[in-house]
Amino acid sequence: MPYISKAKREATSWLTRLDLIKHVQEATGYNETETYKQISEAIEDRELPVVWGDLLESFWKKGGSGFAIQIVDKPPRNPQFWRQGPFDPSDPQKGQFDPDDPDRVFVGWNFDSFDPDVREPEPRFRKPMFWRDQVLQFWPQRAATARDETKAIEILTSRLKANENLTFANALDMCREEIPGLSERGFRERVWRKARLAAGLPEKGKAGRPKASQ
Repeated sequence: MPYISKAKREATSWLTRLDLIKHVQEATGYNETETYKQISEAIEDRELPVVWGDLLESFWKKGGSGFAIQIVDKPPRNPQFWRQGPFDPSDPQKGQFDPDDPDRVFVGWNFDSFDPDVREPEPRFRKPMFWRDQVLQFWPQRAATARDETKAIEILTSRLKANENLTFANALDMCREEIPGLSERGFRERVWRKARLAAGLPEKGKAGRPKASQ
């Protein structure tokens, strides 16, 4: 069973910018403009927690978990900031996200600290992360259908054939990457059991994550 780092486990509680946009659009059917409006207003009202990804990783390495409420270096709340399109170096006031990595947003310029006039400054980008639980509260995920569960069974069956020691918790995480609306109850009562049987395994398997070795 491969070890899953704490950073990867904690990251499942957060969404990237693209994940957030995709989720809101799938949950509401809104177009891009209305989606940006919804997100920006939630951020402005302090209803949607946002934290820089690099600070989250530092927080996790220090033993933190959940929402990093003590981190003070927070992304801007200005709604206009979250409604802009791709960053344009020639007009940085009219662009916000990195065209090479849309999960990152423009936050300033990197100047040569020894001689600022030697070269042109380079744009600096950072990756905002959005608290998943709050996102689900405002924009509930569409419930998984029978077809979704059938797809989850197929996905999980192949994973279990490759690794029969896959735990329930890790299997649920894997399936939710493909089918976000999959409920834990539906997964437990139908997907987990049927996939294990299809993979030639007993109905019940390990429930939780493997304990750290002493």
